[in-house]
Amino acid sequence: VDLERWELTYPAYLQNLQNSPPPDSTCSCPTDLDKCSGKNEFGYQEFCVNGEPFDPLKYIHTVKFGEIVERTLMNIDDHPYHQHVYPFQLVGGVDGNDDLDNEQSTYFREGDWHDVIRVKNMDGDLSVRYRADVHTGRIFMHCHRLVHEDR
Repeated sequence: VDLERWELTYPAYLQNLQNSPPPDSTCSCPTDLDKCSGKNEFGYQEFCVNGEPFDPLKYIHTVKFGEIVERTLMNIDDHPYHQHVYPFQLVGGVDGNDDLDNEQSTYFREGDWHDVIRVKNMDGDLSVRYRADVHTGRIFMHCHRLVHEDR
């Protein structure tokens, strides 16, 4: 039986951004998920984004409606990265990376879209892009390990 050929079409919010650089350098954001130097008020190790523990009154990044944002993710071998509202496209640091085992190098490919990402044993940085096409302002990002995000 011959199957009818079909073309995959992505929704507008998942258009390929690999060859669409951010409009300016202010939209390139290093994002480091790691332990903080201190402990919280309950005595537990705090986890930080760019050295800052979670504080609902502080934010580390805002987006403008329509801009393409590139984020460089660090320490995602231990900490799964998640950002609310915007799925992101892998654009650098995966293809040809010797840190990835066979299974990971097959699964994680530049051009793929993700909502959460953790790449075990990855020593280097990973670059992702997304288009801010929902709102202007703050976005919420965090480590997606429950014991880290709730502290």
